[in-house]
Amino acid sequence: MINISYIRLLNAFESFSNAHLQIKRFAADFPEQMPNFATEKENYPILFVSPTNTIFDENENQFTVTVYCFDIIEKDRSNINTILSDTNTILNDVYRWLKDGEIFGIDVIDNQPTATPINNALLDYAAGWEMQITFDVDTYGLCEIPFNGSPVIITEVCDIVYSQYLTCETLSDCPTFLDRKLKFTTLVSGICDGNNTIFTFAQAPDFIYYNGQLLMPSRYTTIAETITLDFAPFTGEDIYATATY
Repeated sequence: MINISYIRLLNAFESFSNAHLQIKRFAADFPEQMPNFATEKENYPILFVSPTNTIFDENENQFTVTVYCFDIIEKDRSNINTILSDTNTILNDVYRWLKDGEIFGIDVIDNQPTATPINNALLDYAAGWEMQITFDVDTYGLCEIPFNGSPVIITEVCDIVYSQYLTCETLSDCPTFLDRKLKFTTLVSGICDGNNTIFTFAQAPDFIYYNGQLLMPSRYTTIAETITLDFAPFTGEDIYATATY
């Protein structure tokens, strides 16, 4: 998951900072933590990245971050314009490297980000610039979600939603459930041996369950009391059906 997350974006900033000849230190955190980081050492200028927001999309996620670059002001402020010039150039270097470089899975979507000068805003006796940049970062599919086993899937068929659990508080609140009494049918033939896909029940089934999970109708075909699965069940797995009285 690290290759497609916020951490991957921060790794890109850190790689840039480590290679840049002017930047002395890098950190990423919320802006409130910047004074703690800044006072740990006296090495400047520093590059600091904070999360601003993220937008989840189908194919890509958008991350917006705020990038700060600071340096220390001399007591007589004789170096203020040099600081503003150098830190502005560093932020421009960051943008150019991220925009024009080939970083797999990360794309800058801001064509003209704006940098704002900062004077003693977050750090005493420090000046520099801050800039917001928005990125498209590759996202992932269902298979990459770290589940401990598959969650219960609610399947919608027409206007009816079938679930493994009751969605009402009491049975009296579920007239549909009371009107439709279910019973287990007897499995007449077919053993889950890893090969068989055809099973015959005592009567025509309404719902098929495999390994405790309700099978979607697209996973099998039914002819009278016989069903044919579109997959080979694993040896030892349970298969049963329910039918109405």
